[in-house]
Amino acid sequence: MSKQLFILILMLGSLTACGGGSHVETDRSEPMNTGSSFYNIGNNAAKSTAKSAWDNLGRDCQQIPSFVQIIEDSMDDVVADLGTRYKGQSAQDFGEGYLDGLSNVLGDVRAQCPSMITQINELEEFCRSKF
Repeated sequence: MSKQLFILILMLGSLTACGGGSHVETDRSEPMNTGSSFYNIGNNAAKSTAKSAWDNLGRDCQQIPSFVQIIEDSMDDVVADLGTRYKGQSAQDFGEGYLDGLSNVLGDVRAQCPSMITQINELEEFCRSKF
């Protein structure tokens, strides 16, 4: 599968399962609404996108730079589209779910690629800075 086709498939999956858009400020001291359907949509979308990217790269630690680029591009698209689909608490719940889902997959990638922890941590910080 060509890299362009692979990225298109990831992006379509991400965009159909979720939206991305305006920067949503969240108060991390408040408990998130993990029972919200918007949280669940965001969580599932991020897990699906990140896991699909990692699986399609063969779970190869040498492919971390490609994985990082795919997730950063996906994150930019999600944030760019979020404001057009969700507002207020719904957007906040979606964002929290997306970050938690992504963090879950990144934890697995960290465990598989301990020598790439710095790059993975930087990716997670980049993603958290978007919401």
